[in-house]
Amino acid sequence: MKVKFVNLDDKIKEGSEPTYADVIPGGKSVEEIVFENKKDSRLEVYINRLSRTQREIAKLLANGYKPNEIQSILGLTSKQYFDNLTEMRNPENTNILKGWIR
Repeated sequence: MKVKFVNLDDKIKEGSEPTYADVIPGGKSVEEIVFENKKDSRLEVYINRLSRTQREIAKLLANGYKPNEIQSILGLTSKQYFDNLTEMRNPENTNILKGWIR
């Protein structure tokens, strides 16, 4: 049996808009939480753990930009973009938000 590993931000079908993250039911994404309620001290701690680039990525995602648009705006390669996303979603960073994210 072959197993295909995919990134949640990968498109389901080549040339289609929906990503795996778009169709998987669950709680809120990290990006939605970060910019929904900045006043919570846990969010402030999480935001302060992010690099400037990661904060910009989260802000653009929360505003509805697609990965390819974000890469273009920030001048990132696909690898740089996904490396930043992976770090943003790293359990060491997100454990403070436990119970809030999927």
